[in-house]
Amino acid sequence: DTKAFNDGISGMLGSLAGLVAAFISAQAIVEAFSQAIDMGGRLHDLSTRTGETAGNLAILERAFENTSVGADKLGPAIAKMQKAMVDMQQGSKEAASAFEQLGLSWADLEGKSPSEQLELIGLRLSAIEDPALRAETAMKIFGKSGAELLPVLTNFSSETAEATRQLGSLPAQLDASASSVDS
Repeated sequence: DTKAFNDGISGMLGSLAGLVAAFISAQAIVEAFSQAIDMGGRLHDLSTRTGETAGNLAILERAFENTSVGADKLGPAIAKMQKAMVDMQQGSKEAASAFEQLGLSWADLEGKSPSEQLELIGLRLSAIEDPALRAETAMKIFGKSGAELLPVLTNFSSETAEATRQLGSLPAQLDASASSVDS
């Protein structure tokens, strides 16, 4: 009788463990789905503010994360860059001098996506050999956080290529569906 009782308890515990595992799996799926919806909505909002596609923003966020800059720095970096560009166009000497230091004009940046602008600025920043001058120029364009952005900006092509590889088809899926998951 004790063996039958123990076998019965073991069977019940095995079934209970299976139910717990199924519940945890279902809970993880719901959480992942919720995070995907949040990411799509957040990237759609950022896309609306910056003019960049949600897919490219996902790639940029991953590149920022991979270089320990932090994905949360992407939106402010693009906003500061765009402000510096407008300031340059409107005649600000400080903004103009920063872009001149990089050998860039309004015509070089106009009509390009934020990703393309970041890449071009990063390429020119990486050509500045003096680290202090490189950081100063980055700060003139991106504000106080400009120096923090240098790891991603000065290796932009390789960082975005790695981020693209890591994300696989997600950027294309975000471009196709970001506006529909915005809440």
